[in-house]
Amino acid sequence: MKIHNFRNTLHSQEDIMKLRTTNIYFTHKSSSCFSKVGAPLSEYGSFREAQESSQYLSVGSNIKMVPYLCSACNKYHLKPEEY
Repeated sequence: MKIHNFRNTLHSQEDIMKLRTTNIYFTHKSSSCFSKVGAPLSEYGSFREAQESSQYLSVGSNIKMVPYLCSACNKYHLKPEEY
């Protein structure tokens, strides 16, 4: 099995940007923080992860979500911008 080394094949800034735009973040459901209806909130380990997830969620949606740092669990969650 041959492992391909991407560093040897990246020749331009455009190639590097293509790799950066494919970031995938796995969210975890909180065991301590819940929505108003009792569903566990998604938690993010950094502001950047939460912000990128909110941008992804806003595509095709009328509701803009914004990240905030939770004082209970010290993780980031998303909330509607109007709140």
